[in-house]
Amino acid sequence: PVDGPLVDRVPGPMAALSTLAVVWLVETGVWTVVALNVPLVRPDLPLDLYVGFDGYSLWAYWGILVTHAAFLAEAALVARLGRTSRRLLVGALAVALANDLFDYGHLLGLPTAGHPPVRYDPGVLLAAASVVTSLAAVWVAGRLLPRRPT
Repeated sequence: PVDGPLVDRVPGPMAALSTLAVVWLVETGVWTVVALNVPLVRPDLPLDLYVGFDGYSLWAYWGILVTHAAFLAEAALVARLGRTSRRLLVGALAVALANDLFDYGHLLGLPTAGHPPVRYDPGVLLAAASVVTSLAAVWVAGRLLPRRPT
């Protein structure tokens, strides 16, 4: 837990920002590992869609994994300076799930849906994994960030 003077340096609006930052950093860091490891979410596609050791794959797989793993370290750093509340965590979950709906709404036939930045057509497994990473990221933020009264 963070002591009083450090928590006092982060006012209310900054608590919302730090909550969203931790949630998004954790979710994006974990989601990327899942999405790039294609057999986890699309077993019908070849493994070498991302994974490899040629010049291109060194960045498109290994480089992206390393930089996104750094997101988890950044989330821990933000959590040392931030704080949250139950209401902010619920709000962050709502925003994260709305983002999942935007990214994967095409699976439900939504016309305004986008598409996550992957080289394959995301299916139901990646959509479900994205919802799980949203839930996990909010849980992690709730554990990492000190709470303030609602």
